[in-house]
Amino acid sequence: MKLRGTLLAAGAITATATAVLATTGAAAATTYTPPGGWDHTWSTPDHSATVYVEEHGDVIKLCDTKANGNSAQVLVFQHGWRKAWWTAKGNGTCVMHRASEGDPYDLDEVETKLYFHGAETEADTIRSFSNDH
Repeated sequence: MKLRGTLLAAGAITATATAVLATTGAAAATTYTPPGGWDHTWSTPDHSATVYVEEHGDVIKLCDTKANGNSAQVLVFQHGWRKAWWTAKGNGTCVMHRASEGDPYDLDEVETKLYFHGAETEADTIRSFSNDH
């Protein structure tokens, strides 16, 4: 019985620690700002989506910045092909990916194009940068 109680307590501690780490990781991802600021920051014409880029570490953050009932989306193109894409669902939400997550977020050191929007009826905003870090 003593062993069972110890195992249950250990399981509860592990579950609590996992929940705390998961919550902290999500919050850190959306509030992260690189030292010295972002290399690039772009918004859609109607300010429904904003994209932030830090070339060192291939960090790209997408934020949905307008309460319009739509999700913001970004598509990342390299070598003429779609390399990655993701969605920020809901006003005030951000999603960020970086090279340390591996493929497809580990970008090549080439010209990179971002196609992004914050409303389904809006044409994509297209921005490019030379990923040379």
